[in-house]
Amino acid sequence: YGGDITANGPTDSNCGENGAGIGGGYCGAGGTITINGGTITAYSRDGAGIGGGDNGAGGNITINGGTITSNKVNQGLGARIGGGCNAAPGKITIGGGNITTSGGSGAGIGGGKENKSGGTVTITGGVINASGSYGIGAGESGSSVATTLGYTAATRDTISNHGFLLCWLGDPGTAVYKRK
Repeated sequence: YGGDITANGPTDSNCGENGAGIGGGYCGAGGTITINGGTITAYSRDGAGIGGGDNGAGGNITINGGTITSNKVNQGLGARIGGGCNAAPGKITIGGGNITTSGGSGAGIGGGKENKSGGTVTITGGVINASGSYGIGAGESGSSVATTLGYTAATRDTISNHGFLLCWLGDPGTAVYKRK
């Protein structure tokens, strides 16, 4: 497992397609995406950086390792990792890796702007920096997203969400928010 991938969805505001950087095309779900390692940079405008295209659900996204970066393009209506604009986030499972997302109306990890219901985000390991207005969970004006942050003493690292640092106390799901 390894290697480097740079994937760019459409970035021109006049283009007719709004696919994900990695995943579904316009109105397409992300399918099954598994990342076990490597260096990945992925972004799109209305689709997710990794997941569904514009109006496409995120699919099943599993990240076990690697260095993943996904930042917004223009308004960033899709999630950086998850669903595109106006679509369900899908099932997102993160067990490791160094993940950095930022900006936009979509969540860093979860739903795009006005996301539909039906998504889950489960994080059990890794170093996560999901900055911007909508860090982990629902995007702007979106339906709620079931979020489980189940770190244990053995897997705890750090997650930064909305400019807060989550510090794990050793019990699964027990976190303290501290302003960075």
